[in-house]
Order: sequence, then C-alpha cells, then structure tokens
Amino acid sequence: MVGSTETERTGPYGRACISCARAKTKCNFGGDHRICERCARLKRACNPAPVKRRQKPRITAERLEQRLDGLVSLLRTISPNNPTVENALNNITTRTSGNNASAFRPSTVNTPVGDSDEAASIGQCAAHFPPTPASITTTPYPYTLPVGAEPTIEEAERYFQSFCTRNLPHFPFIQFRDGMTAYQLRQARPFFWLCIMTMSSTVIGRQIKLGKVIREIAARELVVEGKRNLDLLLGLVCFVGWGQYQIRTAPFMTLFSNLIVTLVLDLELHKPTTEEASHILGVEHETRHHEMMDVPVNRTMEHRRLVIACYYLTSALSTFHKKLESIVWCPYLDKCLSTIAESKDPSDELLVCQVRLQNVVRKTTEAYIHLIRDGTPSKPGASNLIMLYIQTLRSQLAEVKNKIPPHLDCNRALSLQIFGTEVIINELAIHLPNSTESTSLDASLSRMEALHRCLNSIKSWFDVLLNSSASYYIGLPLPIWKQFGGVFFPLYRLTVLKDPAWDTNMVRETCSPGRVLDLLGQNLREAEVEAAWEKHDSDVESIFTCSEKVMKMMKAWVDRLPGFNAPNTDISNPIDNFQDKQLQPVPETDQLACMSNFMPLEMEDVWSQDFMGLWDIYPNT
Repeated sequence: MVGSTETERTGPYGRACISCARAKTKCNFGGDHRICERCARLKRACNPAPVKRRQKPRITAERLEQRLDGLVSLLRTISPNNPTVENALNNITTRTSGNNASAFRPSTVNTPVGDSDEAASIGQCAAHFPPTPASITTTPYPYTLPVGAEPTIEEAERYFQSFCTRNLPHFPFIQFRDGMTAYQLRQARPFFWLCIMTMSSTVIGRQIKLGKVIREIAARELVVEGKRNLDLLLGLVCFVGWGQYQIRTAPFMTLFSNLIVTLVLDLELHKPTTEEASHILGVEHETRHHEMMDVPVNRTMEHRRLVIACYYLTSALSTFHKKLESIVWCPYLDKCLSTIAESKDPSDELLVCQVRLQNVVRKTTEAYIHLIRDGTPSKPGASNLIMLYIQTLRSQLAEVKNKIPPHLDCNRALSLQIFGTEVIINELAIHLPNSTESTSLDASLSRMEALHRCLNSIKSWFDVLLNSSASYYIGLPLPIWKQFGGVFFPLYRLTVLKDPAWDTNMVRETCSPGRVLDLLGQNLREAEVEAAWEKHDSDVESIFTCSEKVMKMMKAWVDRLPGFNAPNTDISNPIDNFQDKQLQPVPETDQLACMSNFMPLEMEDVWSQDFMGLWDIYPNT
C-alpha cells in the first residue's frame, strides 16, 4: 500500500497504475480510491503511472523554421562566395540540425526490454536498405519520383561529382560553392538536382524514367501553374545542354529551348533591374509581378552568368536547327558579358569566349540568310558583297581569338567551336560563282582561298574530336554535337563541288568522309564501354549506341555513291591511321530504309535531326 495515498486521482480514464499498464489490463477503482481492484486482489502496491500530457504539434515553430531555411537560401544566393556569411549560415544550420535531430531521436525512457529489442531489430533491418536523400531529409521533397528511380546518397554524390568534373568544364553555366554536396543542392534547388541526377545517371532505365518526370514537372509548373524561378531555369539549361541523353525518348528541343527563352524573359534576366533602370533612365517606378514569378530583385554574378549561358545555348542550337528562336542579343547582355570578363575567373573566361564566338556565328548565319538563302548570290555585285562579309567576319573571329587567355589554348571544347566557326564563315564561298563564271581572276582566287580555309578547318575539327579519348565524349554538351552537321555537310559539298579549279581528289585525300564516319563510330563504341551503362532491359539503347547506328547509316549511304571515297594513299593523315584498326564490314541492312536515295537531307529520324543537326540550316539545298 505504500505510495497509494500520495496522489489523488479523480477518475480511472487515463490514470491506470503501473502494474495494470504493464499487464495491459483494465484498471478499475472500487470504493477505496487509494488502490485499484486488481492490485487489491493480488495484494500488490498500487503505484500511479507518471502523468504526461500530450502536446499539440508546434506548427508555428515549423513555419518559422521553413522561413529561416528560405532566408538562408536567399542569403547564399546573394552572397555565394562571402566567407563571413557562409560561416554565420553554417552555424545556424548546425544549430537547427541539432534541434531537429534531438526532436526526431527515439526515446528510451520507460521502454520495456522486449520493446527495446524489437526497436533494435527494426533498426538493424533498416540498415540493410541504402539510404536515399528523401529518407534523411527534414524538408519534404516537392516532387514524387517513381519507385526505385531516386538514387541513393552515395549514387547522388557520385553523379554530382561526375557532372562537375565531366560536364561543367565544357559548358560552365554555373559555379558551385566549395564543399557543395548533392544533398545540399537537393535542398536548395530540387528541380536542378533532379536534372543533374538524370543527365549523370549510369542507369539507362533511370535516365528514361527521370526524364519523363522532368517533362511532367516542367509542363505542370511552367504551363499549368505558371511558376517562374531560377531553379526551373537552371534545370532546363542542364536538361537541354546535355539533351542528347533524352532525345531518344521523344523530340523536345524546340519546346524546351523556347521554355528557356520564356523563363529568361519572364524573370527579366535580359534587362536591367528596376533599380538599375532608374539610375540609367532617371525615372523611378515600381514593377509588380505575379506571386508565382520569383523575379530577382538584384543582379548577382550567378544571374549574369546564367543569362549569357542561356543566350549561348539557344543561339548555338538555333544555328543548326531552323525551328528554334534564340534569346536576342541586346546591350544589357553585352554589359553582363563585360562584367563577367572582368572577374578573370577561369571557368567564366571559357564561357565568355564561347559567347563571343557564338556572336560571330550568329552574324555569319544572318549573312547567309540575307545574302544567299533569301537573296540572289548570282546577281552581279553579290559576289563582291559576300567576299566582303567573309573578310569582315574573319577579322572579327581573329579579334575574338586574340582575347582567348593562354590557359584555354588547349581546351578541346573551345577548339571545336573555333574550327566550327571558321567552317561556317568560309563555307559562304561555296555559293559564289565558279572559276568559269567568275568575272575576275581576283574573285576566283579569293573563292579558292576561302574553300581551302574551309577544308583545313573541317580537318582540324575532326582531328580534335576523333583524337579525343572515349571518356571525353561523355560530358560533351549538345551544341558541340550539333556542330557535326555544320561540319560534315560542308565536307560533302566540297567533295562533290564542280569547279575546274577545285580538286575533289585532294579533298578526299585530306579528309575522307567515309573514314571520318568509321573512326567516329569506333570512338562511340569505346565511349559506350567507358560510360559503363547499367542496362536492366536488353531493348534499351544508350545514346552512344544510337549515335553509332546513325554513323553506320551515313557510312552505308556514302559507300553507295560511286567514286565518293578516296583510296588509301595518304597514310600520314591522322584520320587514315584508323585503317590499321580492324573493323567489321557494314552491311546494308534495313536501316537504309531511313535514308534517302540521294542524301541524308531527307532523313525522317527525329532523333538524328535533334541530336546531330543534320543539315537543318539548308532547307533549300
């Protein structure tokens, strides 16, 4: 009876004694409210159980934590490289994580021995399952992913590091702060994280599943809900920038490129902010935006870097894809480019050079459309005007090349873009009258010089690409692959060019199209092995397998043209060294049904049109 009178209880509900609570029996009090009937019958001490009132969830505290997380993300965006801000934010994050960990730590007070053993066994079983970011995060992930499609924590970190080391060096549209992890990126920018995981995944089935999820998210949030934010823009730039990994599922380049343009315009990254405009124009005005549009108030280096990267991406793709419209170059983009160039950051310097080269390509494309496609190149006086454009564009290209810093001289992505630009400029001479129709000797010599320059640039472009290792192919962005059509088709035209002053055999000996396709197909097979794809379905093909098939189709088409390939006479040519490699003969299979009887211009395969950009700029040739 000890302790039975220490606590007065007013009712049986919720007041069971310790003995009845452990036995899980009903605790009834008779006339004597000091002891229950069961304890009195068993002659046991009736000790009251400790009273603990349940508390309602602290909704206000959760909301405050969410607001603090938003402020932390905003401060990191505004001051990405400020050590003082980073230290303060890390301290806040550490304290918050400690509070959350203590709140979710399981309690062991008053736990029976059997229950503790059961909990321990459950914990041991859970340890066998690989943790995912969703299983450890305190903030719910906003998107629903298919079962088994989300990478584990280790896989996510590996994919993130692969993206930073293999992909970003070729197209540095963003700079991650030092020590950035995939988990932190998932918390700050969930859609961007999802796109990186999709592009870097080594599981083909996961790439396809997550790619469909990305399309659904983009359609829902951009079109249905009307959201506009930097997370969506960064994700789309990643998704389109390495879109060759998604083209095999469905055509998407036109739609998603236009979505990038839409986001840039709605977020107003292409023009000064309200504060900057008031300083320039001297007029202060307030701009109101829809609540779903997260328009940046201030301009950071991240914003400037992103907008010129969007220009480069959309402009480069539209150069070889007639259905696309790029972001229009404007004085404010020129100002952003100058600001980034002044930072002297190595990765920013690469992006600046890429944008400057693309500006020259854009002017060349405009000249082609104005003078050749929509003009009359055979008209008297047009030849002199075209040669004047060629010389002017050459001087602009030379000016850009002189500004390239020394550490980028051996950059392969930049070298490919330089040689591709030279091809596009000098290719304009193909449309000039031949030597028999030329009105002057100087005009004929100028045309021959431009054609030789074009051929040498084509050979240099293929030398850089074909002499690269197989691992280099994995991280190449889509604009580099789109150059393939803009380089291979001029090679075809130079090979069949009818001009008494032009030696087509010299073209075949310098850079044979058939040998180029053979060597590129071999490199794509090696890249397939290097990528180490995980295939769970035998019918699923990787991007490199699809690319190799396109090379075989084009090679079969080239072999069908009489006298198109050159004999193996020049063994000193780096491309000809591939003849030492043993290749299996390419049979004429049913794949040739996709080819035209005349040229690949009529190929109906949407994948090759989206990926390689096969002659899309020449609708009338």
